[in-house]
Amino acid sequence: MRPIVIANFEYVGAERFIVTLLYDGSDELLDTVILPCETPVEATIIIRRLAERYSIASPVVWTSDTALYGEMLSKPGYAGAIKHKSDTSITRRVIEQESEILRELYGIEAPAAEPKPVLPKWRSWMLRPLRKLVTKLEGDGRYEI
Repeated sequence: MRPIVIANFEYVGAERFIVTLLYDGSDELLDTVILPCETPVEATIIIRRLAERYSIASPVVWTSDTALYGEMLSKPGYAGAIKHKSDTSITRRVIEQESEILRELYGIEAPAAEPKPVLPKWRSWMLRPLRKLVTKLEGDGRYEI
């Protein structure tokens, strides 16, 4: 079986990265490359360099990104295959695992926590008797819970 490169664009904050994973013929992970990348042209160059590092003439590339797939079709030497997102979900998992390191390396700010909305009056009106009931059931603080 031929080596496979799984490649997708993923985001950390507003920064776009290309995530590429190279598997050998026996489905063992050989290499993972995560680099900032804005265009599919840059991504194909990164994939080509990764393949050349391991002496792969024509890499089989799985992707869920249609723009990246289209770029691979327009260039010789790529055996591109468009796959369902579930087939390439490993790229999302990798970027989630490495997101903190990438934030530090590239100075990406963590997203600000959104403030919680104010509880509507009708809900607080409904909750008041329920909270009283819970305190009575708990024994008004007489028991350790």
